[in-house]
Amino acid sequence: MKKLFICLAVCLFVSVHPMHAQSQVVQDLANAVTDMAGSFMDNPDHHSNTLKIYKSADEFKSLIDELYSQVPPSAQEDYRMISNMKRIVKCLDFITANIAGYSRGGIDSGEIESVLNPILDSFGWTWKVIHFTEDIVFYEYGKDNFRMVLAKNILPKKDIGDFNAVAFSCDTWDPKWKRYGSSVRRIVFGGNYQFVDYGDDETKYKKISRVASIRGTSFDSFK
Repeated sequence: MKKLFICLAVCLFVSVHPMHAQSQVVQDLANAVTDMAGSFMDNPDHHSNTLKIYKSADEFKSLIDELYSQVPPSAQEDYRMISNMKRIVKCLDFITANIAGYSRGGIDSGEIESVLNPILDSFGWTWKVIHFTEDIVFYEYGKDNFRMVLAKNILPKKDIGDFNAVAFSCDTWDPKWKRYGSSVRRIVFGGNYQFVDYGDDETKYKKISRVASIRGTSFDSFK
């Protein structure tokens, strides 16, 4: 099992850019990032572990940025590997920060679809569309007992004006009181994903039963 874990963890880098670092310090950091990412991907249901991963990812972001500024232009493989690490850590930070209670403003769909999803697939995760509106698609990801929902704004990315922003709401049904209970209301820019909700060994997963969205940044219509 340990050997399989290591092989899958190596895929975090091989699947994107098959290469080895030119310098040992970059290789060592790549190994550390691989171990960290593999720890979450293989055990997402353990909330206490996820909190540790969030703190590590936050620390790695600074280390990677500092290392990137010090690598000489001639070390092209190091540059590529560091860039790859930045993308993986960015995805990890986006997911684990939200689980830790620190909301992120969203993440580019390209990072999720070209970096995160292939890695999750390697670790036996599944994902499926559970709801959608005119502008938003809601995906439920799962592994073992862990569940999380991400919302994708399918409008194109826009760097000025309203950024193709869409406000959305997600409501859960309370069978005991026969009414809609907890809800999530957030905003996501065009071409981005936003974190919605999750469930692990400490937080009960509540299935979403109703969704709505409106273009713009106002939730007034959902009141």
